[in-house]
Amino acid sequence: MRRPRAPDLSLEGATGSAPTASPAAVSANGGQVGAGGKARSGGEAGTGARPDARGFAAFLELERAARRADSVRALDWIVVNDTRRLVDYRQAVLLMPRGGRGWRVAAVAGVSSPDPDAPATRWFAASAARLAPRPAADRAPAADGASRLVTAADLSDPAAAESWGRWAAGHALLCPLVAPPDSRPQGLLMLFRDRPWSEPDRVLVERLAEAYGHARRA
Repeated sequence: MRRPRAPDLSLEGATGSAPTASPAAVSANGGQVGAGGKARSGGEAGTGARPDARGFAAFLELERAARRADSVRALDWIVVNDTRRLVDYRQAVLLMPRGGRGWRVAAVAGVSSPDPDAPATRWFAASAARLAPRPAADRAPAADGASRLVTAADLSDPAAAESWGRWAAGHALLCPLVAPPDSRPQGLLMLFRDRPWSEPDRVLVERLAEAYGHARRA
């Protein structure tokens, strides 16, 4: 599988090779097809959600690929890299619950193995803890899987807010991976891009995140 082009993100110490995902998860050009069926490279091109036949087909393919992933690592790769087939974003970070109420970075788009000690990795984990704290009952930020739109202004820590422009694009969509009726978080997906998130994009990500949550719990 040809790995998608790395986004504008520096993670020191990234090593290893990309996992192999199901062929259904990858299109002929590396899993990135824009509206009208034209191939495009990584980045944030396009006009957002594609609620047409092609968009619906992409959703079904991603859902099927998630269910058929042969390992957790392969599933995580699909979540951060191939979700771009449905919605446009510059960066994607997948976090998993950590002891207590924190989060740890499990996958970053375009990076085969994120370094847990890299400054960017630490910033993503700390920001997730502030923006999507895990309640004591270990339930998702929103039990129904609702997403949250955030910017640097939502960070209470001035230093963390100042670092936002260094590590991430301006507008973030935080979406928990939950699998109803069990509302415990299977993960947290953070998607970043330069322009604000539209409601259609937000709905698509929420539905896909639920499918990812089911696949991860299986």
